Amino acid sequence: MQRHAEGEELPQKDQEVSEIAEKGAKSTAAAPPATPAQAPTAGVAGAEETATPAPGPAKTEDAPVGGGTGAAPAATRTADEEKKETEAGTKAGGQYEAAQKLSPGAQSLAGAQAVLQGVYGGMKKIVPGNIVILADQPACSRKYDEVCIADGIKRPDGSDWKIGDTAKDDAAAGVTTEGFQWKGVIYVNGKTTLVTATVHEMLHGNVSAGFRDTVGETFNEGATEYLARKALGASGVTVPATTAYPDQVKMTTDLVSLVGEDALLKGYFTDVKELVSAYEAKGSKTFAELKTAAEALNTSDVADALKPKAATPAKAALYEPTEI
Repeated sequence: MQRHAEGEELPQKDQEVSEIAEKGAKSTAAAPPATPAQAPTAGVAGAEETATPAPGPAKTEDAPVGGGTGAAPAATRTADEEKKETEAGTKAGGQYEAAQKLSPGAQSLAGAQAVLQGVYGGMKKIVPGNIVILADQPACSRKYDEVCIADGIKRPDGSDWKIGDTAKDDAAAGVTTEGFQWKGVIYVNGKTTLVTATVHEMLHGNVSAGFRDTVGETFNEGATEYLARKALGASGVTVPATTAYPDQVKMTTDLVSLVGEDALLKGYFTDVKELVSAYEAKGSKTFAELKTAAEALNTSDVADALKPKAATPAKAALYEPTEI
């Protein structure tokens, strides 16, 4: 789950909700089961958010969630497929941009899939999952509570989850839950003004197996929001300078500056080891040390860990004396 807001063509809401009813059983069955310790990944709005979500019931995502299987794409798309998918993504972005100017709200499932497929379809076939458009933000918070209660998610102190806990947690953190993804279903606040909400949650459903566990909550949310913002921007959607998960996105951006965006894309969509190996080849610490610093949101330690690895001094050549 992720905390953020986003949106697209709300006039499609009824159509897509009915689509869920028709395809829900099939899509949910295909999704890997989540253990009770894993809470839905939640999208939260509030640039002031800095705390890393706690493990388990925290509003973050486990990997794999939803459609994320960890499998490599069957084949790289052809140039013609890339052209068509990119055009479809740009069209969906333009429609969403126009809709936002009239009435801000959540992006449709079809629109989000088109945007993500257009930008990342060369890495992975994007699985849309299902979408439930909720009436408003309070309804979104309550649904999160209901999902946690139904699946036996425990609070950080080990107590049972109760109705009202999400709103209480959000108030304490100065954020709002705008959407989340759970077992292949995307729940989103239909009136959200956070443009990345739907694509962020859809990305959570397409992440490689073990990504969250390996990289931790900070890079899991930071990478997801980073990729969501990139995809929307590339599709013609105006993405505000302020962002959900600001510290997490900043750390992810700095990581990309060190290892390159290709390493992030391969790690996120195909095999997380690609990202870990890329970091350890270039970074000054082990990935475990980077993860520990990031989970604590220790910006100085993260900055230190993201310094390039010191070059190994070249060994002086030894020459045997030559008789003349």
